[in-house]
Amino acid sequence: MVKGDSELSGEVKLNLLSVAASLLIFLSAAGIGLAIDSITLLLSSSAQLVDVITGFFYHRVITTVDREPNERYHFGFAKYEPLTAFLSGVLILSACVFSLKFAVQDIIHPEEVENYSAGLVLAGVTAVVSFMLVPLLRKYARVFHSSILRVIAVEWFNDGLSSVGIAVGFLLAQQFSREGHSLWAAYVDPVMSIILVGFLVVEPIKIVRSSLEDLLDINPGETTEEQAKELAENLRKEFNLAGVKKVRLRKAGRKIFLEIKFVTPPESSVRELEKLTAHLTALAREIFHPIDVTVTFTTGET
Repeated sequence: MVKGDSELSGEVKLNLLSVAASLLIFLSAAGIGLAIDSITLLLSSSAQLVDVITGFFYHRVITTVDREPNERYHFGFAKYEPLTAFLSGVLILSACVFSLKFAVQDIIHPEEVENYSAGLVLAGVTAVVSFMLVPLLRKYARVFHSSILRVIAVEWFNDGLSSVGIAVGFLLAQQFSREGHSLWAAYVDPVMSIILVGFLVVEPIKIVRSSLEDLLDINPGETTEEQAKELAENLRKEFNLAGVKKVRLRKAGRKIFLEIKFVTPPESSVRELEKLTAHLTALAREIFHPIDVTVTFTTGET
């Protein structure tokens, strides 16, 4: 089922809202991070920059993924989704590696952050914005049946949690500084950055792995395969066919591609096979939506 214009418009607007919020937080975090010499804020800003870049990719996915195949893209645009997820994961992991390098460098040569209050304010604002966007995105993800909005909601939830952690870290460092423990305070920022890296890398690793599997046309799983085989066998019996020669599956983003080859008796009519194909396609769309179905026939076992 292709989404209507209103659903697409709603998804596009919410994605652009997310991009705008990420861009403002990125510019603020990058500026403040450079001004007060905070590796943690620079890591946070790089994560927001990834959200901005990914947001433009999401825009492309939302407006393209449900389009019909054309002369250039014979199999449609379903792989845009895993490609976008893969690039997003790689960018976040790259930012984490660079931040980890600078954090270790700051541990070896500690330097105290110059202004904890600025970092606290930014972390607080980011947390508030994040936790305001999460319920909004989740609500309309259900309304529009949008996996993209669900992913964006998860990203903002993680941003909110990490911002709370950053705020706690800055409060701790500020307290150390006030009590005259400037060396301890200098270690808080790089240690906090390392902890944030550990928090941030978990989801990107999962995303990179799952999206790479989609790009490589991996089988979508044993459960899906069993459902497809059961569907093929039920229709074989219903239409009195000789057998099911092949059932193949692959997944690209939200879309499943199913190919079934039946062994038919020589006396089978074209009309009967067309009826089977239409019936199979309708049932498959009920079970596996969204799906692309290919049905072929052969009269022999070889």
